[in-house]
Amino acid sequence: PLYITLDKDVILRKQSLQNWNSGVLSRNETLLVLSTLIELSGRRLYAMDVTGDFSKVEVSGVYRSYLHRSQHEDSENNIDQKDATNVNQLTNVCLLREIKMALGIFD
Repeated sequence: PLYITLDKDVILRKQSLQNWNSGVLSRNETLLVLSTLIELSGRRLYAMDVTGDFSKVEVSGVYRSYLHRSQHEDSENNIDQKDATNVNQLTNVCLLREIKMALGIFD
């Protein structure tokens, strides 16, 4: 049996947006790793977690606000929520499609 946890912060920034650092794998490389693992398990994928979508940072208090601004004000991690959702939705659909194909589930 196979249990996979995928944190999408391994994927290149242009293909998966988070409000922290991104990884070095392309979406296609990530999909290849997933399908290979599923195949090697004999298609016995029991469960899978996918984490790493963008979440808007909300802070309260003077100290936390200062920390956030000082670390992220001019950062590439300041992303518009709608842009992040659009990019991540495409990646999520690709992930789901690839996993279904690897499991032999065709719509």
